[in-house]
This record gives sequence, C-alpha cells and structure tokens, in this order.
Amino acid sequence: MRAKETLTSQLKQIVAELGLPWPEKMALEAPKDSKFGDIAANTAMVLAKGAGRNPREPAGQVAEKLQTADPPIIKTAVAGPGLIHTPHPHNFWRHPT
Repeated sequence: MRAKETLTSQLKQIVAELGLPWPEKMALEAPKDSKFGDIAANTAMVLAKGAGRNPREPAGQVAEKLQTADPPIIKTAVAGPGLIHTPHPHNFWRHPT
C-alpha cells in the first residue's frame, strides 16, 4: 500500500533526525474510527517506552515533522497515549507511485 510505504519511509527519516533508534515493533494500521484519519502509527509509543518518556512528547515532535516531510502530511493529530493519526487527500489514494 502506497500510503504505508510512504509513511514508513518518512517516519524512519524523522526518527533518525531525532537521533533515536528505529522501533522494530512499530505498527501502522487503520484507526478504529475513520474520523481519526487513514493511518495510525504507534511509533512514538514504542520510542517512548524504550526511552522512559511520555509518548505524547515524541508523538508531537514526529507529527510536527510529518507536516514538512516530502510529500508533506497536511494534517496530523496525536491521540490518546501517543498514536499519530494521518489523513491523506483523496487523490493520494488514486495515483500509484
């Protein structure tokens, strides 16, 4: 799926920029409620657990950096304990890479 591949690539770059190791247990999945976007990432939760930090802190950093990534994720949201939700524009799903 193009969206997951793109988001994973962006997340790997952002995690490296933050000087953190890539979390092997990172997961991308559809949120339980579609109002939260198309994809939810647990990246910050896994990063925070290994560093003994509040997951919302790295989630905010990652969500902010996603908005300036290439291609940018126009809107991001941090939900619950630190999930990062990302909606994608409709044309993102129509055009293959």
